Amino acid sequence: MLTPPQRERAADGLSQLIARTHQWAIKGRTVLTEMLQGEPTPKAWQHWPNDDAHDRQTGFRWFYHAHASGGRTRGEHGHFHLFADTHEAERVTHLVAVSVDARGLPCGLFAPNRWVTDEHWSSAAFVIERLAVFELRAPDVLRPVHQWLAWLVGAFGPQIEAVLHARDERLAELRLRLRSDVPEDRRIAVLSRCPISLATQAHHLDRWRGLRLT
Repeated sequence: MLTPPQRERAADGLSQLIARTHQWAIKGRTVLTEMLQGEPTPKAWQHWPNDDAHDRQTGFRWFYHAHASGGRTRGEHGHFHLFADTHEAERVTHLVAVSVDARGLPCGLFAPNRWVTDEHWSSAAFVIERLAVFELRAPDVLRPVHQWLAWLVGAFGPQIEAVLHARDERLAELRLRLRSDVPEDRRIAVLSRCPISLATQAHHLDRWRGLRLT
């Protein structure tokens, strides 16, 4: 069961997320068009932005890319990888990956294995703590995308926490079963995943907060 603060954060984030997505849709825009700023769609595996969107003041960053042969979630166009800086120079901790479809609508969450992102591994508890204050203000030209991602983290907080705890549980189970260095095992790219949608989340929260899609 969610605590009242968790429900409140999810409801507030979802309300903002739906409102912004609707405003963009009226203008024929999406989070992807806001991200690209008129530039061509990135090629497969190309990071966008090339050097990541990075706010050195808050210590958070993200980038978007798509795979050459399908994605991590059914119907995925590509996904955002969210990170937090660490005290080690040039090292980051991966927070969560967010899949979106061709319309820019969120369709999944997943947690990759360590080798995929070459990250400084952190426990689910630590990652959840960092996500609670996820925010970017720079670069300013991408501020609408920063806001959209922050609202999404709030809106789908319960699912993100579940994905992260499942990631740690899966890692522990594989270590016992395979007796190998699982974080570096190239056969294992994703440790946990969860499909999501704005409509389904609104339906769940609608019962107690009165949220509506219109």
